[in-house]
Amino acid sequence: MFTKEFKDFFEANREYVKKKKRWGRYIHRVNFSMIESHVPANVKFLAIGPWVSKSLLSLRDSTGVVVDPYCDKADSESMPKIKFFSNFEHFKDSNEKFDYIILSFSIGMMEDIIDSFIDLRRFCTSHTRIISTYYSRAWQPFIKAAEFTGLKFKMPEMNWVPLQEIENLMFLADFQIIKRSLFCLVPTFIPLLSNFVNKFISPIPFINLFGILTIEVGRPLHLPDNHNRRHSPKVSVVVAAKNEEMNIPFIVKRIPSTSFEKEIIFVEGGSKDRTREAIEKVIADNPSLDIKFLTQDGKGKKDAIEKGFNAAQGDILIILDADLTVCPESLPKFVHALISDKAEFINGSRMVYPMRGKAMRFCNLLGNIFFSWIFSYLINQQIRDTLCGTKAFWRKDYLHIVENRRHFGQFDPFGDFDLLFGATYINLKIVDLPVRYEERRYGDTNIRRWRDGFYLLRMVIVGLNKLKFNWLSMRTKAKG
Repeated sequence: MFTKEFKDFFEANREYVKKKKRWGRYIHRVNFSMIESHVPANVKFLAIGPWVSKSLLSLRDSTGVVVDPYCDKADSESMPKIKFFSNFEHFKDSNEKFDYIILSFSIGMMEDIIDSFIDLRRFCTSHTRIISTYYSRAWQPFIKAAEFTGLKFKMPEMNWVPLQEIENLMFLADFQIIKRSLFCLVPTFIPLLSNFVNKFISPIPFINLFGILTIEVGRPLHLPDNHNRRHSPKVSVVVAAKNEEMNIPFIVKRIPSTSFEKEIIFVEGGSKDRTREAIEKVIADNPSLDIKFLTQDGKGKKDAIEKGFNAAQGDILIILDADLTVCPESLPKFVHALISDKAEFINGSRMVYPMRGKAMRFCNLLGNIFFSWIFSYLINQQIRDTLCGTKAFWRKDYLHIVENRRHFGQFDPFGDFDLLFGATYINLKIVDLPVRYEERRYGDTNIRRWRDGFYLLRMVIVGLNKLKFNWLSMRTKAKG
């Protein structure tokens, strides 16, 4: 994996580096703080790179493998659940599978980047995430100057590869980049200043382009266990219905018949019209269809959708709004995008095609544009319509989102941000799918725009704290 020059360098400087505790330098602490913020709890990981054995402190209770030329017996004793290797050649023939593969500064040291990523595929399942960190090419002259003046330990010549070229090399090895960001404006420890700037200033848009380090999260494609090998998944369409009596019959009629087995789950709660009776009638009128009817216990769309998901038996979960403003005829496109592995979380977008009539009021449109812009910034993936109710994802991924839901709290009244934040936290690939947005033909919206907008703004603040400003402790120092 690593070049001969780096292997010789690690061997020749092993004792010197250990003696000087070079692993304790501030930039490595910052680097691993960022990595750990992208790795959920209780995962099995493979970490490769110099100094990783001394830095993955929050993962010491997890199970995994560390390949670090500077690891020693003390590491094995302090982290008994982790196996340590000083050379990748000693481990590369293993058949173990991992949830996360961490490459810390490793890309710059690889003999052949494509071959190295191909070698890593043997450790992947379709749910494996690969996290890479490396120096930004823009900082090359400054790093060279630091080595020349002795401010930085001099190392062999690295691969200084542009961002887009790394994405291309990973693509050639059948990996897809999910998200990328630059971080760390101050690479040396200056009391009070370094942590404040790196924690609060470096994430700001445009300013973050000057970060010395880059982190990328990717996923493997075209593996034998990928979902696209399953030709006949069962699909669960969950419909939260409140005061939608006249729309219920059309929902069942307009959901297309496909080759996939499907179930339709209506969740009704608090209706003042005859929505309940309308659902019971469509069930009686369509005995050949798998239609379920649940009564909501709590309040709000999010609560109704969660009850539907808990009762769902499908491999794929889809949310469809009962007001029929999004055409049910578009649902097969969501299924196809998932089973063809285009993405793992499909988000409907009403912002592509012209809207019919008064489908969206002007204030709502402005709110959608604002939340979409800030949300794209928060998750480092492009999202044009965060509040479109139609979304689709695999049930297995939804259960993983639920397991980590406590990380963000329970502020979202609709569930859209809750799902998108959760998908971001477990590093799912999110893609927009354009849908036609129609004018509501029956009833009134159940949304209270200003009140619910306030709740969503609170979710944005939570997202800023959890996704942008929570990765680095203000107590991080140069040495440990």
